[in-house]
Amino acid sequence: MSNRNFRPPAEYGVVIRGRNNESPDRLVARFKRLMKKSGAQSEIRERYIQRFISPSEKKRAKKKRAIRRISKNS
Repeated sequence: MSNRNFRPPAEYGVVIRGRNNESPDRLVARFKRLMKKSGAQSEIRERYIQRFISPSEKKRAKKKRAIRRISKNS
């Protein structure tokens, strides 16, 4: 099997190899472009937003837990 024709499986996501005399900056730029084109970047962002809890929601939940704790002890 020739190393030149090797294609990684799709489950690896975006795989990038440096070309001859390619600067690291160009490599990173190419990686970012491929990530954006594949849609992986937006998927990661969506998953993060689903788990994100705003400070006001944290405060509300903390207050709710405190009220339950107080009413439970009384």
